[in-house]
Amino acid sequence: MDKLSRLFTWRKRQPCVLSSESAPVMHVMAIQDSKGLDATRIAQTLLPRGRFELVPSSDLLPDTLAQPTLSAEQPSPVQAGTIAALLDLFAEGKTFGSLVTVPDEIADALPALKAHIQPDERDDIFQREAKQALAPLVDQAELLGRQYDAVVANPPYMGGKGMNALLKSYVGKSYKDGKSDLFSAFIERGFTLISQSGYHSMVTMENWMFLNSFQNIREKILNSYYIISMAHMPYLGKGGTSMGISFGTAATVIRKARIAGTKGNYCCIRYFETDENFVPIEFPPRNERLARTSCDDFKKIPGSPVAYWLSPNAYDVFEKSQKFEDVA
Repeated sequence: MDKLSRLFTWRKRQPCVLSSESAPVMHVMAIQDSKGLDATRIAQTLLPRGRFELVPSSDLLPDTLAQPTLSAEQPSPVQAGTIAALLDLFAEGKTFGSLVTVPDEIADALPALKAHIQPDERDDIFQREAKQALAPLVDQAELLGRQYDAVVANPPYMGGKGMNALLKSYVGKSYKDGKSDLFSAFIERGFTLISQSGYHSMVTMENWMFLNSFQNIREKILNSYYIISMAHMPYLGKGGTSMGISFGTAATVIRKARIAGTKGNYCCIRYFETDENFVPIEFPPRNERLARTSCDDFKKIPGSPVAYWLSPNAYDVFEKSQKFEDVA
């Protein structure tokens, strides 16, 4: 109750937060796919193929009869190829979800396409249907093609054995550093969604911190970005984790910037350091793993594991001492 009281007190002091005037616009959507949509037919329905004029006639035809000119093409900012590319991009939208990346050529064409599919009272039934079919695809392409100040997620966890052939192939080709698991592919995807110096915050399995199969994505993070903070909730066997589950997790905030030597804050929360609702009794727990260290220290260890609890002397041993493999 004390925490709740402090929250209400803070809210009173910050009247603009969550107010109707400053409330963020929420884009909540389930990614749709384009199966069943015919790109050629939609393009023929929406894009002008010719121009027709009322012309006077000196023969027996009435003056008001519409006569075609020499099929003069009307200029259009939207090309049929754009519509085809958009439909192709989301052919497996329900399977790939927000792992879909939007190429620059499609992103650049979206404003014109969005303007072109706005409802018009002069639309016939075929034009209305075509515009309604394209609208959700344009909206989700627009959101997935932007860059943001922060990305926050709890991505799905699934190893390669659990993926179907289509998903496994797509992840392997599109996310080579994070292909070991679906969550690590989302870690990689998150960095493409944020602008330079943006924030990347996810709750994931702890595996990426240590295992060799995640070394590429781990080294990419350590070499290109820096970890601001991490709450590590390890799996301890029979006791489970502090979240009451049977696998370890890590909640991490990473900055999309590289500042050598910058230290981050790390803590470890174990199941016996939480109450019956798995809420930490103290945060951060003041145990032997509470640490402040730099990503550069992890790179001193072969494989670059995120061993944040080691002492400065231990990092120096890995960096300066002779290796066993060099002598035996």
